[in-house]
Amino acid sequence: MFLFISLGTDTFAQFFREQNSWKAYRKEYTIGGGVSNYNGDLGGLNLDKGINFFLFDMELTTFKYGFYGSYRYNLNHRHASSISLFYGKITGDDKLTQNIQRSNRNLNFTSIIWELTWNYEYYLIRQSPGHLYNIKGAKGLKGNKWDMYLFIGVGAFYYNPKADGVPLRYLGTEGQGIPGEKPYYSPVSVAFPVGFGGSYRVAKKWKIGTEFSYRFTTTDYIDDVSGYYYSKTELQQHSGSASVAFSDRSTGANPGWTDEGAIRGDPKYNDGYLSFLIKLTYLPKKRHKGSKTGRPGGKHSFNKRRKRLKIGY
Repeated sequence: MFLFISLGTDTFAQFFREQNSWKAYRKEYTIGGGVSNYNGDLGGLNLDKGINFFLFDMELTTFKYGFYGSYRYNLNHRHASSISLFYGKITGDDKLTQNIQRSNRNLNFTSIIWELTWNYEYYLIRQSPGHLYNIKGAKGLKGNKWDMYLFIGVGAFYYNPKADGVPLRYLGTEGQGIPGEKPYYSPVSVAFPVGFGGSYRVAKKWKIGTEFSYRFTTTDYIDDVSGYYYSKTELQQHSGSASVAFSDRSTGANPGWTDEGAIRGDPKYNDGYLSFLIKLTYLPKKRHKGSKTGRPGGKHSFNKRRKRLKIGY
């Protein structure tokens, strides 16, 4: 009976420590860097236009840089909430595909992305300390230095597509801004990030990991391409020669493909972008109450007990 109670108590205590170890490290601060890319109308697979292949219709040679910072608050053992800031570059170019329609269109763009999002995270695997202090050779539950999570979120991002260094938004390349037509698209839009990540605890207060995130958005104008070719006469009259030049940069091999009303983009699907990052996370340990006030468990209280017991350190 004594053995049974002792073993049961010890097992429960270790299980309790493992399940509640996150409480000592509720807050996490992360920085990271990696690559970003875009999924939209320009470039992509060498297949017929109009077929949506999602991530598989992405040009792999156009990965650019991306940087990241976040603050995470652990709600409990499985759930966390985070706020993140992302800065990255994305680009697309019809010259990089052998698709006849896209290569004839010959459009390109580059844009800087500024993004602020809130994410909800669910941990599939959670880091845990295992047996007390992870003493080498000690018996009990082994610790785990890995974690893995899924996340979904919502946020806003700023974008400004350019071609040859020229901002495209106010050129109205598809007739935006002309009286009776669509207004200029907003440079700020909504993003819905989804993805997964994982990390490894390299030290008591540090861990290193990776994260993949894809952003679904509410705009089809990240690349300044969405609908149909507009009348070049109207563009010249209302928006100027620059609007005409950047609305149709085709090779001229198939002139009828860029006439007024011809398909310029694919308005059925919004644009998106993604990032793959390597992250470094700092975990400040939660300070116990009374550490500065002399309450039980605090530094002053401990010093008094040490003096009374004449314990040398």
